[in-house]
Amino acid sequence: MLLPHFHFYAGCLQASAGRGADGLSWFREGSLLESDENLGNAYFASFMVRQGGVLKKPEVVFADPRPYVHFTGVPAIKEARERFLVRTSRSLPDFAAPFRFVDIGCGDGGLTAAFLQALLVAGRIGEIGTVTLVDPFPAMLELATATVTGAFPGITVVPVLGRFQDVSDDLPESDAALAALSIHHMPARCARFTWSDWLLASAT
Repeated sequence: MLLPHFHFYAGCLQASAGRGADGLSWFREGSLLESDENLGNAYFASFMVRQGGVLKKPEVVFADPRPYVHFTGVPAIKEARERFLVRTSRSLPDFAAPFRFVDIGCGDGGLTAAFLQALLVAGRIGEIGTVTLVDPFPAMLELATATVTGAFPGITVVPVLGRFQDVSDDLPESDAALAALSIHHMPARCARFTWSDWLLASAT
């Protein structure tokens, strides 16, 4: 059905021309016609409400946790995460010692908590040792810390405020690391090795 796509086009056209109220109206009406596989109108309507009715690029992506929480709650992302949890809980080895984990760009901590829970249920880990959460945004890091400690009371959670390229030298040793939505944001000039270097090192 092409009608939601037309609403999305009309909404973008109106909003980008400075007619935010008209654009928002198109997005909202289009969201009522969308299926679970296509939520562009709903996402843009929610985004514009958070931006005061204006279609503009945020100064910093995901500095405010609310857009991230919305993004990770859409059906396509939830389905991808479920597949990830199934595959990792089946393919990772067993860890006898308390599991040390680092999440690079931890977001709200939801995926960290779900990942650790999946490993526990699958019997891959018997105990959680230290969980290190890395994120450049204070509000996001605070939410992630609360999420993980709430899911696993009593474990050691180490919040690290900063971008991965700036704090990587000081991160503790870990048994596994997750970088779900972070490494692709790293500027090329900050990369310390190329993929060919990494492949060569992995093969030796």
